Amino acid sequence: MYKYKSMEPHRSSHLDNRLHHILFNEKGMRAGTRMAIFIPIWLFLHDLTVRGLSRIIFLKFFASGRMKFSTDGLLTPGVTFVYPFLEFTVLLLACWVMSKIERRSLGSYGLPLNVALWKKFLSGLAISFVALSTLIFTIFMFHGVEFTGFETHGVDALRYGVYWAITFLMISFSEEFAFRGYALATLTEGIYFWPAAILLSLIFALLHSGNPGETPLGLFSIFVAGMAFSYFVKTTGDLWFAVGFHAGWDWAQSFLFGVPDSGMVSAGRWLVPAIHGPAWLTGGTAGPEGSVFCVIGMSLTAWAAGKFYMSGNKHIAI
Repeated sequence: MYKYKSMEPHRSSHLDNRLHHILFNEKGMRAGTRMAIFIPIWLFLHDLTVRGLSRIIFLKFFASGRMKFSTDGLLTPGVTFVYPFLEFTVLLLACWVMSKIERRSLGSYGLPLNVALWKKFLSGLAISFVALSTLIFTIFMFHGVEFTGFETHGVDALRYGVYWAITFLMISFSEEFAFRGYALATLTEGIYFWPAAILLSLIFALLHSGNPGETPLGLFSIFVAGMAFSYFVKTTGDLWFAVGFHAGWDWAQSFLFGVPDSGMVSAGRWLVPAIHGPAWLTGGTAGPEGSVFCVIGMSLTAWAAGKFYMSGNKHIAI
């Protein structure tokens, strides 16, 4: 009996030490511990905010007919903006809570606020436009696409162009911060950068699998894009270049050229494309992202941009 009591403090101390070793290391909380705290916080805020507010918005605007999910099967900028805006807001709130727990700045998770961000952001926009235009031109040269006219003109074209620019900017913030922000920064400390990038890019691609018209090659292309965006973060040091590239790519694809984006077509697009030819060339129902040339082009773009930044230059001159 006496022996049992004398062993109890030792056993308790031993268990406390093991638990501390599991949850912490010499730098503080382990990456797994931080993710185990972050995910429930994010899920709670997501259910409370995104699902709750989306129901209110649906009842007030969609049910009344003042806002539509789609027009003749085409995505509209209004509803396409709402969900990414709520998702991004929730992510910011969850990361703000984690920044207080971890005693770090909110900007350390990928979106620092400084003057240099504009050069990175605008560089991403410019390069995405060049990359997407090159992809469309390549498909055109192989007789996979031609443009038959304009869907919108004048003020309507300008209005839709601005609407979609704002919408895709919000989508870019939401998706990049979700998959290349806190999660990538934290998992990198636990399982290193490339395994973390591969895991998050796989999830990024799988979440697009429910899009109508998406294809296996299109999903693989999205995975490659996720890896490219991760590489942008690694070489530039934050999310601003990736955010600019993502937003510019989606805007040029969906509005400017009017082609399907991950299997979906946008209302109010500027050009009207006629796509014909094998799916490996045109991307089929997935759009140019499902073309083999997209996989090649995205890989080359990431390599070139990364090489430029890794060469010692801080920003790309515009």
